[in-house]
Amino acid sequence: MGLRHIGKSGYKGFTIIEMVLVVAVLAVLVVLAIPAFNGLVQGKQLVGQATEVTSALTYARSEAIARATNVVICASDDGAACSGDNDWSTGWIIFVDKNENGSIDTLATDLLKKEGAMLGAVSLNADAASITFNYQGESEAAGTVSFDLCAENANEAGLDKNKSRKILVNTVGATSISMGTATCP
Repeated sequence: MGLRHIGKSGYKGFTIIEMVLVVAVLAVLVVLAIPAFNGLVQGKQLVGQATEVTSALTYARSEAIARATNVVICASDDGAACSGDNDWSTGWIIFVDKNENGSIDTLATDLLKKEGAMLGAVSLNADAASITFNYQGESEAAGTVSFDLCAENANEAGLDKNKSRKILVNTVGATSISMGTATCP
């Protein structure tokens, strides 16, 4: 394909048949590439969101160590108090818990950080409504706390690495992320 020389008079452009053929081939390529591209974008979004959750947990732990007191991270739907719910998709807060009652006492001085709802069609559920880190950075949970970060279309039968992440916080406060292993609705 290209310009054709037609004698001394000059060049002629593409024919209609050639243009239709090129457009048809491009349309097929686009139709085939869109699902793969969507999966790639979804995977990158989940990586970012899992990193955001892990960073918040690490921040809470490091503040507990630095301040030599208990610091709590909990699910929160209003950014001012713990919701008491295991659904963290609506956001979370991190606060100093000097009197160890598990709730924020003075919003102006105790609140360290708050995060709003997760972006996109994802869910974030944990097996705990809050995690308290003590002055040594250890989680005071009875065992490992598990977070399941799931894309909207993730399910038990069709999990893949781009659709879910499992975030674990062990008793010493260390976090880890695994791909495609979350329990999704």
